[in-house]
Amino acid sequence: KDIFRFMPLDTPLPEKKVIRRRRRSPEVPTLAPAEVEEVLSTHPAVALAQVVGIPDARLGEVPVAFVQLRPGAAAAPEELLAWLGPRVAGFRLPRRLWIVPEFESIGMTASGKVQKGKLRDHALTLLR
Repeated sequence: KDIFRFMPLDTPLPEKKVIRRRRRSPEVPTLAPAEVEEVLSTHPAVALAQVVGIPDARLGEVPVAFVQLRPGAAAAPEELLAWLGPRVAGFRLPRRLWIVPEFESIGMTASGKVQKGKLRDHALTLLR
């Protein structure tokens, strides 16, 4: 059982220790990569969209996106970002968007899922 579940914040324990629970600051919005990926995937030229967070000195973390286009489709990163802008909150709008031919070279699991950690490392490499 969780003995701390019903204890108020800063409750002294028998050993004279104090539990301080950290809460997320209400001013810091959370990124929702899945939400942005879902909206990007509704664009007619997008076959697959992946969003990851990268470190940012001012905001802590900002989103960046990788997009694989449908065969025969054409779209520029700026066009996709302009299309996405009115559809997501400003803090969720990717700061950069790259169009990739495929995700296999960046990193995918055996079951065909994109490895977010490798994708994030790839984004950081591209920004250097």
